[in-house]
Amino acid sequence: MAELWIVRVEMTVQPEDFASGNTVGFMNAVIWADAPELAAARLSRYLATFDWHVVSVEDISIACDDLVYQEKMQEMIDQARVNPEAIVLGDFHSYKVN
Repeated sequence: MAELWIVRVEMTVQPEDFASGNTVGFMNAVIWADAPELAAARLSRYLATFDWHVVSVEDISIACDDLVYQEKMQEMIDQARVNPEAIVLGDFHSYKVN
């Protein structure tokens, strides 16, 4: 049975995708899947459509009704909850690589 997962990934993007030109960063996503590894794989395939690539899955957990999330995360969860096909991406937080 599909559950709603919160996934935080480290990823790479193309230099022209963001004004900073940085190509490495983190992003949270909310996604439906039957298991954590399926959530990570589904997210990876989706990000690849933008020519973005998952470097690592930093955290993955089920979105719980009993927890209080920060406003942005709660909005992402609420948006995904009404659409079982949803993949909701959060903000991309980039950093420079030395």
